[in-house]
Amino acid sequence: MAKKDDPERPGIHIQSHNQQGGITAHTVNIGPPSRTLSDRDLADTVMRLSKFEGTEVLIACLMADNEGASFALEIRQLLEKTGWRPRGAGISATLLAWGERGIVVRSNAPELPPALYELAVCITEFGYDVVIVAGAAAAGGNEVLVLGNAPRKGAQ
Repeated sequence: MAKKDDPERPGIHIQSHNQQGGITAHTVNIGPPSRTLSDRDLADTVMRLSKFEGTEVLIACLMADNEGASFALEIRQLLEKTGWRPRGAGISATLLAWGERGIVVRSNAPELPPALYELAVCITEFGYDVVIVAGAAAAGGNEVLVLGNAPRKGAQ
């Protein structure tokens, strides 16, 4: 382990080889990272989505999915900055039992409206997969569903 005053190796150094149990010090993350927009420059996205100011959309996530709810709230806050009108006071919770994971952008219109298409493009540019569904039985008309955390593109 690096000594505190060793300029060659500052910080924390942890090694664990063939560990069969016990505790490894520091932090061990298991599973895909939480999705977030907080580490991104959103200026271009805000400009692009502002062209569709006034678009109504329902933002929903799976019930009891804290990671999905947090990411859905970030999407809602982004859309509010652009002048979109998310319906409801917060994030809607759903009990959908789809096999879908990631983010679903759907509309009951026969073709996806340009505003939702642009939103889907922006989300994919952030590195998240989006499933687009047009002509669906979207109860709210236009919907963004944040479902179970899917690995980022390119992740194994």
